Amino acid sequence: MELLILFIAVLVDMVFGEYPPKYHPTVWLGEGFNYLIDTNLKRNKWFLFLSGTIKVILYFFLIAVFFYFLLNILKIIDIYLYLILSIYLLKSTFSIKHFIECVKIVHLDLIKKDINLAREDLRNLVSRDRSNLSEEEIIHATIASAGENLNDSVIAPIFYFLLFGVTGAVIYRVINSVDAMIGYRTEKYEYFGKFAARLDDAVNFIPARITALLILISSLFIKKSSSKNALNIMLRDNGNTPSINGGWPMAALAGALRITITKPGYYSIGDNIDTAIPEKILLANRFIVLSTAFFLIICFLHLQYGIN
Repeated sequence: MELLILFIAVLVDMVFGEYPPKYHPTVWLGEGFNYLIDTNLKRNKWFLFLSGTIKVILYFFLIAVFFYFLLNILKIIDIYLYLILSIYLLKSTFSIKHFIECVKIVHLDLIKKDINLAREDLRNLVSRDRSNLSEEEIIHATIASAGENLNDSVIAPIFYFLLFGVTGAVIYRVINSVDAMIGYRTEKYEYFGKFAARLDDAVNFIPARITALLILISSLFIKKSSSKNALNIMLRDNGNTPSINGGWPMAALAGALRITITKPGYYSIGDNIDTAIPEKILLANRFIVLSTAFFLIICFLHLQYGIN
């Protein structure tokens, strides 16, 4: 049954793309945490840390219990309603078509030499200030996001579906969303968001490395890429980013594309063998497609035949 749920969820994604926000359950769940955020900087830092930790644990526990029992009860009383809800929820945890389109749009903007539009469209991929980014910086940001979001938006949620079912995928996505809200080392969230940030690091530890491996495998089949360089840069530069996870797929992709991707003041990954030109974004999109295809094939085989 899990095979059917995953297959139809992927099919729905490829046909219809992302849900509108008002129909998006993981968006609702992520935004629901807003009511629990405590940013009173006058409080003791340990109070903020404990407050953030308890609220995060309690919030995720309640969501997990609710969906676990809801889905299991529906599975007993109405199998068709169970399938519909499972597909609806699982689809909300990953984004393949929309992700690919967001990357492609930035490439098209740069081909048209419309850098202002490229900066604007880049908002779908990164949260950083884009107002003064050069063409090269836009290319770097897009490719870095392609590597990191391949994990966050595709591989990781499906990985947790395989381990813990639909509830596992939903919880992963909410962890990722809450981290994106409060998991920052800023005065406002340094202590309150610390546990959420560390939890996000923990749940992404294995998927990020799987994503890097998928990129490495894909480099064997994509022209104008280098599998040898992908491996070398992945092993050498995976620790160059502030995140213990994001650097793995980003380094593998930078190495495969034979370019350097940088975020001034934060990281520099790869060797500048080739110039970072807009066509590299299109090539990065091929890695997204092929890596996703390989992973889905492995998932389908596992669910059908129990291949580990």
